[in-house]
Order: sequence, then structure tokens, then C-alpha cells
Amino acid sequence: MNAADVDSSGLHLYYDAIHNYGAHTNMNPAAYEEQNTIRWNHTDTAGNIRLSMVAGLFEETAAAHIEKRGVGFEALQERGEVWVLSRMYINITRYPSWGETVTVRTWPKGVDRLFALRDFLIVDSTGAPVIGASSAWILIDLKSRRPKRLESMLSNFVCDPDTHAVDRSPAALAINGTSEYEETVTAQYADMDLNGHVNNARYIDWSFNAMPQTLFGTHEAKTFEINYLAEAVWKDSITVRRMRLSDEAYGIEAYNGTKAVFRSRTDFWPRAAQ
Repeated sequence: MNAADVDSSGLHLYYDAIHNYGAHTNMNPAAYEEQNTIRWNHTDTAGNIRLSMVAGLFEETAAAHIEKRGVGFEALQERGEVWVLSRMYINITRYPSWGETVTVRTWPKGVDRLFALRDFLIVDSTGAPVIGASSAWILIDLKSRRPKRLESMLSNFVCDPDTHAVDRSPAALAINGTSEYEETVTAQYADMDLNGHVNNARYIDWSFNAMPQTLFGTHEAKTFEINYLAEAVWKDSITVRRMRLSDEAYGIEAYNGTKAVFRSRTDFWPRAAQ
């Protein structure tokens, strides 16, 4: 079942099944969590957190977790390795708003071939889950720029393959449709991160920047899925193409020349009355 087909009440029922896990995170050695307050610069025009900022919170929480496990950025740099996000699927029940304090929780789920799987869950001050996500990461050799096998990493983590923040893992995306709009963006200094390439959250911004402006007055994203296919660096010229997949779903494909950089799909639902 695709989470895009689950209404908000059904998603709450799904989250209820893992609520007890959320209430006892400190007893689960696989999980790590941090509290965050939604800042003004995290929000959109409705005062809710932007999806790119959600991805940023996920990234920061995962980074803190792997740092505690001894395989953070500096440790991997010494080994000539780096973690790279490959796929992510996000399902939203409710968007936290400006000033709200939430807990971001994450846990590794294990390995699937060359992918390290990691889930995320954001819960509000009452403990109710509001956003869940599943992600797949690749360990890259910095010299060869090729993926590395992950068996040596398993000893650094306690994994929990049986607890799920959403009802499926991120998949390989195929965007089938005719381009109805395209724009070109240039990767700039502000898009870069410590790895020297465009940060993964910026691709989410680029996806949303290519949407029809009028859409956001009436709708908000219910599910978002993205495949990161190639890195982009400073001054790369990226063509972003939008395809309409249904009345409330859009696909995005981005290219650097003929090389695919990322693909994303967003399913929208009507924005709740304020």
C-alpha cells in the first residue's frame, strides 16, 4: 500500500501502532532523538515548517547519531569515506508551525545491498507523530567515488528493522509524463554543504520552486519522495522539469546537461483552513 493512498485518519491509525515505541525510545538502544523548536526561517508563508527544513532536521539528527557512534563526518574523512543520501520518502500528517517544539527521532534499520536504511519520526509536544520518513544512504569512497560495502559499519550500530516510521521504504522513481514547465537554476555558494556539493535539502526547494505558485495557496504536500542520482557543484546549471501526474500529483526531473541529478514526486492535499 502506498502511503499516498492513506487518508489522515488512516495514517493516524498506522502511527498509533508505533506510538508505544515512541513513548519508550530511551529504552530502545537503536534510537536517538533531539528536540527542536521551529524557527521563523524554517517556515513557509502559512507559518508551517517547509519540507526542506524537515529534511534538514532529519540530516542534523542523523549526523548527531552517527557522530555518537564513532562514524561521523571527521572520522569518515580520515578513512576517505562519506555518507550520501540516495533516497527518501516522507509522509506528513500535520506540519509543525512557528514556535512549536518537536522531537525528531531516528533509528537505523539495517542494510539492503549497498543501502543503509534509516527511519525518522517527528512527534509533537503531546507525543503524537506528525511526520514520518524512511531513507536509504550510501557510503562513498572519496577517491573512487564509488559505493562501498557496509558490513564493516554494522558493528557501530544497534539496528531496529521491525519498527517503521512509514508504511514503506523509498523506491526507485520513474517519472512518466510530458514536461509542462521547466526552469534553469544555477548551483550557488548558499546551496553548498560541507561535502562540497549541493545539499540534499536544496533539491527539495528546487522541486517546490518549480511548482505552480497558485498551488500553495490551496494545497500542501502530503507525501514527498526523492531519488538523488548525481551530485551538483557550484555553478552547475541544472534544468528542472515539471510533469503533472494527476490532479494533485507532480513529478520533477532535474538534469545537468544529459545527466540526471534527481527525481522527485509530490502528492498534495487541500490545505486545512486556518
